[in-house]
Amino acid sequence: VAARLAGEAERPVKIALSRRENSLCVGYRPSSYQTYKAGVKKDGTLTALSLVNYASGGTDYGDDVSEPTVDLYRCPNVKTEEFSVFTNTGASRATRAPGHTQAMLGLEGVMDELAAAIGMDPLELRRKNYSTRNQGDTGLPYSTKGLDKCYEAGARAIGWERRNKRPGEGSGTARRGIGMASSIWWGTGAPGTLVDLVLYPDMSVEAVCGTQDIGTGTRTHMAVVAAETLGLEPREITVKVGSSDYPWAPASGGSTTTPSVAPAVRDAALKAVERLKKLAALKLKAKPEEIVMENRVFSVKGAADKSVPFADVYHDLRRETVFHGACVEYPEDRYAFNTFGAHFAEVEVDLETGKIRVLRYAAAHDSGRIINTQTAESQVIGGITQGLSAGLFEERVMDSTTGRPTNANLRDYKIATSLDIPEITTIFVDVVDDRLNNLGAKGLGEPPRIPSSAAIANAVYNAVGVPIREIPMTPKRVLEALKRKEAGS
Repeated sequence: VAARLAGEAERPVKIALSRRENSLCVGYRPSSYQTYKAGVKKDGTLTALSLVNYASGGTDYGDDVSEPTVDLYRCPNVKTEEFSVFTNTGASRATRAPGHTQAMLGLEGVMDELAAAIGMDPLELRRKNYSTRNQGDTGLPYSTKGLDKCYEAGARAIGWERRNKRPGEGSGTARRGIGMASSIWWGTGAPGTLVDLVLYPDMSVEAVCGTQDIGTGTRTHMAVVAAETLGLEPREITVKVGSSDYPWAPASGGSTTTPSVAPAVRDAALKAVERLKKLAALKLKAKPEEIVMENRVFSVKGAADKSVPFADVYHDLRRETVFHGACVEYPEDRYAFNTFGAHFAEVEVDLETGKIRVLRYAAAHDSGRIINTQTAESQVIGGITQGLSAGLFEERVMDSTTGRPTNANLRDYKIATSLDIPEITTIFVDVVDDRLNNLGAKGLGEPPRIPSSAAIANAVYNAVGVPIREIPMTPKRVLEALKRKEAGS
């Protein structure tokens, strides 16, 4: 609406929603009611997985949640059925890893309950059924898969050996537990993404792309990739994004921005380096393949005294020079390209009040080569914060007659605050995927949100000995689950 008004009025238009308007018309992550059946041998071998999912997206379709059940674990017999239920409520919206957040709460809860049923460590059960190909280990081989490394690093960081051997062990009213959950997502990038790298004789450099930065660090990774390839500093790169007049890039979604844009920047920068080496070779009376670039000088390999500064070579460009870069196709007909992760949480549950407190958290991710650690850590912490908030606090209460939310404000719609966020350890296993792109990088925007609620739920199960199968895990729901445990139901 704002865009149409701006076009007709030929003036900037700003739209601002109140909290209530935001709750009524912007949309929600679709709810999901999942029923699982599973078969497992005493040695931990999965024999069957069945999932029936009813998803409600209000006046829109709900999210499919079956992909992790189909792909994540080695299992010979898998059946999934999914249905959308339409209701007279607000339409659904894609919300950071649509379908997979709901899926992991269900699937990873099932894995922990299976482990308890056969007396097996939940992490060992996952390792027992580790797959190296998608479709339950019957499809394409994964191009790279560092989930096993995530298991190892995350378990070490959280102190997995300290967990209750059987769910609910311990005494006293304050019970502690440790749980974990896995993650699978895509984040492969969009072939055809274009970037222009413009070099000027005064050593100014511009990286230009029609992508966007919605707070995920696009400007940073573009500057970092261009600078490191050219032998400059990121602050010396002027990044231009956010205009449809710039070279084409995909929409922001599916964790695709970094693996789309960064390889295109790298491609353009490599072409620029090739041109600069040719110019340096002319100055130094050498062959381009003999030129090395280091410490802001071009020199002849094996002859350090024959060198020329960057500034002199750039000056020989005479005028601005544009280098076109692109993100190329990857062999998706031969490999499955996915991101992976494993989250580990330690919680304390008060058996008298039902209150859950998350004490420590460790998140290990395989998203290929990490371009910038600082922004990557920020993505992970943000996903964990959202998952904790959804898992413990956030609940839309609906008026069954009108279909309107009755708690459309920040007083009654609870969210996590800084006091609720624990110590968080972020780990990147940095499994470079050279088959995907020239940087070996995959997306990281959505993966940290996928297992976060599930890891906390499994930690609560380990603490109290009864699974909480619905979020948010409010004190009321925890106390109700404890009563069911006492009643033996």
